[in-house]
Amino acid sequence: MGKTKLIILISIVSLSLISLMIFQYILIKETTAFYDQTFVDVVERVIKDAEQETKEAEIKKIIDETVAYDAENYVNDIFDTDGRQNTQIGRPDMSIKGLNQIITENYKKQYLHNKNLTDRVLAKLMLESSFDNPSQKIDFNSFYERIRQGLDNNHIKDNFMFFVSNKHNRVLFSNYFIDLANKRRTIKLQIFATPHPDDILYANLVFSNSNSYRNQFIKTILPTVIVSFFLFVLVIVTLYVLLAQKRDAEIKSDFLNNMTHELKTPIASISLASQMLNDNKVGKSPEFFDNVATVIKDETQRLNVLVDKVLQTSIFESQQILNLREFDVNQLINKVIKNFSIKIHQNNGKINADLQAENPFALVDNVHFTNVIYNLFENSVKYTTKDLILSVKTWNDKDKLFISIEDNGIGIKKDDLKRIFERFYRVSTGNLHNVKGFGLGLAYVKKIITEHKGKIEVESELGIGTKFIIQIPSV
Repeated sequence: MGKTKLIILISIVSLSLISLMIFQYILIKETTAFYDQTFVDVVERVIKDAEQETKEAEIKKIIDETVAYDAENYVNDIFDTDGRQNTQIGRPDMSIKGLNQIITENYKKQYLHNKNLTDRVLAKLMLESSFDNPSQKIDFNSFYERIRQGLDNNHIKDNFMFFVSNKHNRVLFSNYFIDLANKRRTIKLQIFATPHPDDILYANLVFSNSNSYRNQFIKTILPTVIVSFFLFVLVIVTLYVLLAQKRDAEIKSDFLNNMTHELKTPIASISLASQMLNDNKVGKSPEFFDNVATVIKDETQRLNVLVDKVLQTSIFESQQILNLREFDVNQLINKVIKNFSIKIHQNNGKINADLQAENPFALVDNVHFTNVIYNLFENSVKYTTKDLILSVKTWNDKDKLFISIEDNGIGIKKDDLKRIFERFYRVSTGNLHNVKGFGLGLAYVKKIITEHKGKIEVESELGIGTKFIIQIPSV
């Protein structure tokens, strides 16, 4: 896939994901606000219903008191002391006309009694509403129980604090204290309207900020949010892997191009030397044979190095099992120092060895571990523009064996430190053009040390030098 197409694909997918997340956020926010408002509306309706039921209970109480007071007089008006129905004449008229007259008289008496009773109830209600303070006649315990029952009937199981206050915010009644969350919401509503401003009462219900309706919605929407989040993460990971694969493909392509170019040079030199040997027109002096032999030897060694680089790349692709055996790491390092000292002295450098590890034994792969030390030494030579001073140290800390390799080279930038162990990554060397490589050396070092169940760290300061610290388990 081309770079332009990949950018377009990433842009479309990113915009789609961002749009989806924004849409879900707006939907959740608006729906949550709707459920919050519904919660408030339901609570206010429950308070009003409880207020109405309390008023009706007060009216029923007044009616019961009035009816009980007048019940006996009403019965005496209709019936005599012997339980017989009273009539205005000594002997009842048992004719149809007489019976109708008796029924009519009884209906009149019942009507007058009911009218008198209604007038007295209304008069009492008017007097009480005009002169009595509502807070003195209302049973707030019953009022609270009606609110609690009403909330329960509307599927609101939240804990809440309830109190009644006046216009001066003085609490007249409250239920027991309930510990709520830090974020709270108070629903305040005027109750039991009165013409006297000083007697205004308010019902206050304090809930936690999270309510039953909101929680129910969150439980419903949560699976969708989780799926969307995992989808978002999956797409991001997919794009990252796609970009990483594209970057690796480009790096491998560059590696193959460089490797092909590097292989052509020694092959061409060897081919030219063989042609000169076969050309009868060229004089075959001993000096000539020595020169040709030197060229063939040098180019063959160069081919061998390039082949080793190719073999190193195969290590990353395969699950190679190291041949771990117990070795004296100090001896392995001394062997590398001895073999490498000639090259360092040719560059006017020196090696300072301080191998003080009291327990230098560790389980290592002789070949690969030696290559690790050799690669780090070779990097120090490559990236040093002045007389090289290479310091090698070993020491023990608990059950660990530490190896430090420090040089006085050009150093590494902080931006490059994060990536120096990546395959095919090469540190920018500025004006230092004689450094050649494929970005495999340190990646190989990291791979081998990790296979040894160890760690490698790097410390560097630009223009001062670089230090690599290897840590592996000791025996």
